Amino acid sequence: MSTTDEAVLLSAGETRVFKRQRTKNGQTLDYQRWYVEFRDHRGTLQRIPGFPDRKRTEEFSGRLEQWIRIRTLNQIPPPALTAWIEQLPAQMLNRLSKLGIVDNGTTRNDSAEAFLMSADELADKLRVTERHVRSMDSCGQLPEPVRLGRAVRWRRDEIFNWIAAGCPSRDRWNAIKGRQR
Repeated sequence: MSTTDEAVLLSAGETRVFKRQRTKNGQTLDYQRWYVEFRDHRGTLQRIPGFPDRKRTEEFSGRLEQWIRIRTLNQIPPPALTAWIEQLPAQMLNRLSKLGIVDNGTTRNDSAEAFLMSADELADKLRVTERHVRSMDSCGQLPEPVRLGRAVRWRRDEIFNWIAAGCPSRDRWNAIKGRQR
């Protein structure tokens, strides 16, 4: 059994929807699912299974294209696009996470832990000590935290976007966020 796929040159952010075929005993058979081929934000050619329905796969492809372009430009994705990513089937979301297209912080859990991270979690993400995180916060080097009584937390999505933007100072980060609204 062999598989045949047409190789197409794509630039970063462009996508292609196609149905894979395989040859078995001289017969050409189509796979059940449609596939999406694209170049990710690093320029690497990727291929992932979409949906059995072509129209749904094309919609997925278009939104994925938007997501990759935003990621390539180090911009913050609009809330509607982030919400769409979070609504993807778990298997697809995990595949995009493994490819580095979406961050591991993208989650469907509605608990506070899903949206907020502690200084300890942030330290792990940044690979620094918790004390250094506290110091960075007091010096204005981190995004503005959320204060819940005496507890200090950071918005998980904001931290991932802040890292993608190159970890600018709080003032610079607020200016970046202000331009994108």
